[in-house]
Amino acid sequence: MRGDPRDWSTSDKIISNLGWCGCGNPEAALDLLRDVLTILAMRSERPHPWHAYLPRRACWEASWPLLDEMLDRGESPGLYWSYFYWLDDKGLTDHGGNASGCWLTDDGKALLEVLHSKTSDELLGF
Repeated sequence: MRGDPRDWSTSDKIISNLGWCGCGNPEAALDLLRDVLTILAMRSERPHPWHAYLPRRACWEASWPLLDEMLDRGESPGLYWSYFYWLDDKGLTDHGGNASGCWLTDDGKALLEVLHSKTSDELLGF
């Protein structure tokens, strides 16, 4: 564990905690992050809503092709791996054998809860 979850309560804190400058299209980046963290939540040790329909192991296995497609592993393996390294660096995930076999930390779970509470535009104040 990497300590207590960070404060994700304001747009400035979200941008700062993620190491972003805020220019360009942070809404799209936040939408992607929400989707990736949602898929990674399927791998959680704790019960996840999807576990009511699929055993935890099946949820884990289902996450691989979803992430491969979302992060374009086939065409852009550098992008795929860089994204997982970034998630790890920001303390949102932890992993065992390799960065893509990760799961959410308490900080990642806290951020995901915030990301599901509002749209990206609302969270970023746009």
